[in-house]
Amino acid sequence: MARIRSIHPGLFTDEAFMVLTVEHPLAIPLLLGVWAESDDSGSFEWKPLTLKARILPVATCDTAALLAALVVGNFIKRFEIDGRSIGVIRNFVKFQRPKSPVDHLPFTSESRAFAGFEPDGTRPHSGTGRPPAKSCSELLPKSSETPSELSSQMKEEGGRMKEEGNPETQVASQEGLVASAPTSRKASRAKAQTQILEDAQPDAKDCKAAEDVGLSADLFRVEWRKFRDHHCAKGSLMRDWNAAWR
Repeated sequence: MARIRSIHPGLFTDEAFMVLTVEHPLAIPLLLGVWAESDDSGSFEWKPLTLKARILPVATCDTAALLAALVVGNFIKRFEIDGRSIGVIRNFVKFQRPKSPVDHLPFTSESRAFAGFEPDGTRPHSGTGRPPAKSCSELLPKSSETPSELSSQMKEEGGRMKEEGNPETQVASQEGLVASAPTSRKASRAKAQTQILEDAQPDAKDCKAAEDVGLSADLFRVEWRKFRDHHCAKGSLMRDWNAAWR
């Protein structure tokens, strides 16, 4: 299932990106699409037909040629890992910082380096309070956290960004300075975490979320079963499974 990603404004004035706008304009939505389709370490399966169906479903184009153009521009690179063709986005982890990163695809030290990981396998921003990625291949060391770092940490929740700080101080909002009411950290986590049931079925909220992003009924059922089975196998704990699905 596609994920929410951030775009750095400097991308639009990058020389290689500007070349794409002239020589291979359809490579631009493909590049943005693989960001959303990749796992939290910037890896995606190198399957041109599948990527076209997911990202450029109505475009008349050669997706393999567009991927090759992205390789020439050094945006992505192809690796053969465990008998699978894996694409990796250059410096992905330097700009994308999901709350709880998880790997789904195999990797090597070379592919990790291309994605922007530190030589010891940690993320460049591991000191900002975000844990390193979990993987079936390896577990990365936990990051250290300090109060000053956590106070400025930006946390992603359901596609919205909010700044975490001292709940008893004033915080800046788009409308100005708004005093936030004192809250208890324990109170904010009062809702118990639960596991998803093995026979769980999507409800109206799940269906609406799929409809909003344009999933067909058949694809929705496939993606929802994959989502459920993945978290059943992992034993994931969530406070809101509807939000997790979205």
